[in-house]
Amino acid sequence: MSNIVATNFVEPHFIEELGEDGLTSTEIATSIAMQKGNLHRLAESLASKGFLELSQIEKVKNHLGQTVTDYLFTVEDAKLLVTQSSTAAGIGYCRYLIQVEKQARELANNPAKMFEGMSSDQLQAMSVLTAKLAEEQKKIIHMSKVTNSALSTAAKQGRILAEITKEKERLEEKLGEAGMWLTTHAILKEYPKAQQFHQSALGRQLTKLSKDMGRKIKQVETTNPRYPTQNAYHRAVIEAYLAAK
Repeated sequence: MSNIVATNFVEPHFIEELGEDGLTSTEIATSIAMQKGNLHRLAESLASKGFLELSQIEKVKNHLGQTVTDYLFTVEDAKLLVTQSSTAAGIGYCRYLIQVEKQARELANNPAKMFEGMSSDQLQAMSVLTAKLAEEQKKIIHMSKVTNSALSTAAKQGRILAEITKEKERLEEKLGEAGMWLTTHAILKEYPKAQQFHQSALGRQLTKLSKDMGRKIKQVETTNPRYPTQNAYHRAVIEAYLAAK
């Protein structure tokens, strides 16, 4: 708080009502010129009697670079602690905390007080800075919306591409699979060696060999209304049969 009379006290970096962090035992011990170990013992004694809580502990480094324990106190507990130190510095620091709280509440209730004492040039500079910050905030919000929209579009495009790729792979697999199964009519067209056999006889032989080889026989649709479906045999069966002839 810049408008508080200068003291040797460590200015608290929070006000309880504002919901921020509290005062550490290092800050309090420095402000009232008390050994931190003695301050800890006093705090632990008060805590054991239920007068304050030691619910938060921080690990900090001292001037020797050693990691030590630091208690964290609310402003109310800090005021109680320093008054129990039975020193003039403790009483003075308690009054200081009360003054800091009062000024913080006044600023919270009347933000205009923050600008008291500023020159017209300072106020103008503050106004320009505020306007720039507001403009930057608008840009950030706009960019955030644009980015979110772009990400949403990209995600949709990615999903569509994934679906197209999956369908393409499925069709390729289906086409590849279809090419592995032939009807007797197709066999006679593709394999010249098979043309020595009558179509119905070839079908019977391939049916028997398919069962022997453990290969299933597929049913495929035809354009012949008298025979809407026809047996299709796997190439492995067809080639095995023709190789034996």
